[in-house]
Amino acid sequence: MGQKGAGLPSKESAVELPLIEQLRVMGWTHLAALTEDGRPTGRASFRETMLEDRLRAKLRELNTEDGQVWLDDRRLSQAVAVLHRAIDQLRRLGEKRHPKIDVQVKS
Repeated sequence: MGQKGAGLPSKESAVELPLIEQLRVMGWTHLAALTEDGRPTGRASFRETMLEDRLRAKLRELNTEDGQVWLDDRRLSQAVAVLHRAIDQLRRLGEKRHPKIDVQVKS
């Protein structure tokens, strides 16, 4: 149990890579999760699911009128806070459905 059957695709090849390709086709940019030396790309840790600096810049870019940004810092922070709360709620929901099991092996 726990071993993948011969010939079965991995989660990466069956789910992640096709999704990444679909997002690329839709105009998204894929960033590798790790730098070449193994550090998380663009974030302090893997717990950070949002690249906030990039998000803020894109929200400013998308929310213009006649070339002028109308999304002020307060509204921008509110939007980011809403996304952070949604991500936290999803994380808590996932932890309830799939609790982590801490296994300790005695030697």
